[in-house]
Amino acid sequence: MADTAKSTIYDRLAGLLKTVDTSTEYIQNGLIYCKACGDLKVYINETYGVVMRCPCKCYVNKVKTKRAQEQTATRQYQIDRMRVNSLLKGEYLQARFENTEVVGVDDTFVKAMARCRKYCDNADEVKRRGLGIYFYGGNGVGKTRLMACMANSLIDKGYSVKFSNQTWISERLRTRKYTNDTLNTLDKLIDVDFLFIDELTDVKDSTPLYNIINSRVIEKKPTIFSSNYSLGEIGEVKGYAAIASRILQLNTVFKIQGNDYRVSNRNKGERVF
Repeated sequence: MADTAKSTIYDRLAGLLKTVDTSTEYIQNGLIYCKACGDLKVYINETYGVVMRCPCKCYVNKVKTKRAQEQTATRQYQIDRMRVNSLLKGEYLQARFENTEVVGVDDTFVKAMARCRKYCDNADEVKRRGLGIYFYGGNGVGKTRLMACMANSLIDKGYSVKFSNQTWISERLRTRKYTNDTLNTLDKLIDVDFLFIDELTDVKDSTPLYNIINSRVIEKKPTIFSSNYSLGEIGEVKGYAAIASRILQLNTVFKIQGNDYRVSNRNKGERVF
């Protein structure tokens, strides 16, 4: 290395040594080190005469940790917004597979919940194939609870979800005059990753509902339903033959039996009076 280059490097290094923060750094052999991790904090390139500070390992780790925390906070904010937009309400916002009571419930509920967990664990594949679920059974057997557990699990994984019932959908789409609000509702229900339709029953006009289901089947977008009626009853008794046919095309059917899930769990609660 030429004397001029050496002189330049020494001069620049001498300037850096004057900036040492003795509370966090120390000098050894004319170089700056970090007190916390012992890493060298000076970069020297003799070829180009470059002398500059460089981050130590613990500083790099702090930056990575802060960035990870910011990313986690951003993701949590996005998930929270997705949960609000999902239309989940009340107790169902807290519904999870982990906090769902299975002691004393019917075996059909336990088996269905295990399949629902597996469904959510394989969300990428079921979404790609457009696979849904059709739950049916009596009042209070836990159909809506399972759907809410699925919805929350899918939201936590970053999927967009809409959780509603047939009455709400029918009310929003009851007019044949397609206003901007109607079109916006249709788009959201058709485009969302996973659509949950609770309490499928009978309405005066099934055309809007059929259009939503048909569009989602064509685009292979999963839809999860619950009803007090089997698909046979929906098709024959309720006059939804076309809807039942479309649902059956890509949906697995679960019949859930047993006592009223809500009542049995209410009775297990701690007495306060």
